[in-house]
Amino acid sequence: MLPHAIIQSCAWLSCKPAARAVWIGLSVKHNGKNNGRIAYSCRDAAEHAGIGKNTAAKALMQLIKVGLIECVTESNFDCRKKLAREWALTHEPVDGRPASGKWKKYKNKSQS
Repeated sequence: MLPHAIIQSCAWLSCKPAARAVWIGLSVKHNGKNNGRIAYSCRDAAEHAGIGKNTAAKALMQLIKVGLIECVTESNFDCRKKLAREWALTHEPVDGRPASGKWKKYKNKSQS
């Protein structure tokens, strides 16, 4: 079930369909305990949403811009293992800290 407060928010309504699909894919990987440590690459996003990797990257950037997600750990390709970025959903707590709720503060330009 999608939280009604989110899907009725300015942040959600300003997102393109690809970004919405990517957010749902990221939410599916959230198990209730791993917020802030959700590994989700552009390739994962593209596969889940049925879009190209470049479109997935743009969708992730849009989700960051509107405050629905935060990148907690950047990707790392310097070591032997390729590590995907780790994400947090801003409507959920991270490691006992309250949810940041950045999406609530988003206003699109037509409402300013």
